[in-house]
Amino acid sequence: MNPLRNIKVLEMEGLAPTVFAGRMLADLGATVTIVSRPEKIPISLDIHESTLNHGKRSIIIDLKNKIDVECLKVLIKDCDVIIDAYKPGVMEKVGLGPDDCFKINEKIVYTRITSNNNYILIKRLWLIILAFLDCRS
Repeated sequence: MNPLRNIKVLEMEGLAPTVFAGRMLADLGATVTIVSRPEKIPISLDIHESTLNHGKRSIIIDLKNKIDVECLKVLIKDCDVIIDAYKPGVMEKVGLGPDDCFKINEKIVYTRITSNNNYILIKRLWLIILAFLDCRS
């Protein structure tokens, strides 16, 4: 059973809580794409993250490159969930904060998981998943 099989998630590469949230969604059938920074080791080569990244795709996007940001905006148009791992202000600075993403895709679920509020946002993400599953049954 894959209750989230039609859900597309963009996971901005970050710390363990972000990776874990993406893994939970992937385990439920969502298509999760990790957006990696160009200076990072590719996900497939990072042995420490391989378990939590099982079943995910990955792309490399340079948020400092305007063309890459435009490519990411195209992906956002067709995605259902963004998991933002960056500090508040980082995505806004490149025009990809919550308000910007809602202008691109008004149905998107935008969640930010930072070191300050991991527990609260993971709990909120689970509540969103449960509400979504309840609506579909």
